[in-house]
Amino acid sequence: MSITTTTLTRAAGLSAVVAGLLFIGVQINHPALTLEFVSTTEFAVRQGMKIGFTVLALAGITGMYLSQVRKSGFLGLVGYLIFAGGFLTMLTVEVAGLVILPAIASDAPGYVSDVVAVATNGTAAGDIGLMAILNLLMGVGFMLGGLVFGIGLTRANVLARWATILLSDSSPRVESAVVR
Repeated sequence: MSITTTTLTRAAGLSAVVAGLLFIGVQINHPALTLEFVSTTEFAVRQGMKIGFTVLALAGITGMYLSQVRKSGFLGLVGYLIFAGGFLTMLTVEVAGLVILPAIASDAPGYVSDVVAVATNGTAAGDIGLMAILNLLMGVGFMLGGLVFGIGLTRANVLARWATILLSDSSPRVESAVVR
């Protein structure tokens, strides 16, 4: 098999579809995010799915951007960079959620509870360091990046208009750090 632009574009599209399915899968019957839940196997599986989602979504939006780089212009580039930054930030948060939070849940339950509180749009009682900033950057990356990227894709008029409008309309509703 030879690698062509068409092959890469199709692979990116498939990545975006699988990312969307993973996102939906994570949401189905998701229990409340609590300190106790962080130490369960189900939490680890859901975190793994979220990591897969972020990687595949980043590949998908990269393919979308590259397929119309000439037509999307500066607005498309800015939207892509902000949106990609949101996904990269989410990747770091989800890896920390998978690797660090369960490991320290019994030794530092207050910290883990505070991270969970911020992830579910609550307030931390103590200092959680850069996790609060990462959570904020991720939210801005999704809301602003998704909106600007969706507008850029719509203006380029290469991909299906309904899909680009859906992207720009739905991204502000993406939830925070450790997706509920």
